[in-house]
Parts: sequence; C-alpha cells; structure tokens
Amino acid sequence: GEFAAQNYMALAGKDKGLAVLNRGLPGNNTTDGVMMLALMRSVDIGIRVDSGMALEKGSRHVFDYAIIPFGGEKELAAMNLAREGAEFANPPYVYEPHPDRLPLKASAPCPASDELLRVEPASVVCTAVYPENGRIIARLYESEGRATAGRIVAAFALAGARETNALLEGGRELESDSGKVVVSFRPFEIKTIALTPKT
Repeated sequence: GEFAAQNYMALAGKDKGLAVLNRGLPGNNTTDGVMMLALMRSVDIGIRVDSGMALEKGSRHVFDYAIIPFGGEKELAAMNLAREGAEFANPPYVYEPHPDRLPLKASAPCPASDELLRVEPASVVCTAVYPENGRIIARLYESEGRATAGRIVAAFALAGARETNALLEGGRELESDSGKVVVSFRPFEIKTIALTPKT
C-alpha cells in the first residue's frame, strides 16, 4: 500500500539501492521492487459538499524530487538519508525582516558562532528548535533504527537541561557539562529536550 513517507524512502539490496527524496510529496509505495511516488491527488467529496475545486482541473503543478542510486546495504548507513531528505525538503530561504512578523535584532547578545546547536551523531536528527519561557526547546529523533548515545553541543553556556514530553511537562534532568548534553535514544525514538541558558 501507499505510505506517508516524510522526506524520503529507500529500497536496498546487498549490492544496490535507490533512494527517493521528496518535497511535499508524501505518498510513497514500493511494490514488487518498484518504487512509486504519487505526484497528484484529487479528492472529491461531492457526496457531502460541493468540492469541484478539489479536482484542481486546469491547475499548473511543479514537483520536486530527487533520485539517488547507491551501493546497497553496505552504503545505506553512511548515506544519512534522514538528514539528506530533510535538507532537500526544507531548502533555505531569504526573508526581509518586518517588525510585525520577525525580530529585527536579537534581544540578548549572541555568541559569534556558525551554529546555535550541534547534534551528534548524524543519525540523530533535529526537527525543531524554538524558544519557550527562557529555554531553548529541541525536538530530536533517532533515524536509523538502532539504540544510540546522542549528544547536543550548545554554542552558549547552559544552566541546565531537561528531557521532557512534547507538552514540556515533567521529565528528568540531564547532565550538562560545558554546553554538552548526552541523550540516549532507543531505535526511532523521539525526544524533547529543554535547554536553559545561563544568564
């Protein structure tokens, strides 16, 4: 059947494999060794409401996807497809600051650094970073299906770190040393980490 694959899918044998990265095209399917990507979906629920516009007749569509051949199972782990897929699906964009939408300057001094946070190893993927009540919240997940000791390296001094739930409730304190926090993951586990900067 068809599955909602976020950012990528891959099919690998011993010596050969194929990955498909997608940008906004989550309908993926592999049947009898054939990989498929649903480019268009037309949903008409006319039995409940007039929904002719859902058919998108006469609309112009542009699709972004990438096909990557590789050397099979021996290369699969080193390809870091979760990160490649996320980078492909979320390209950088340029914006013009506007006082009603985004701050024009930081409200506190920022360190001279190319990064706010670094997450290691590459199999641990960061999907969101945002401020909340004086803390920096990071959402992370293990992407390769194996237990992993991950690490967050902050570009700022830490007063503390806490593993919590998605609602930022409860959880447990994590050891933080010189801006580094160790976080253990079960296979494919998702975690929310709250980092408290020193003031």
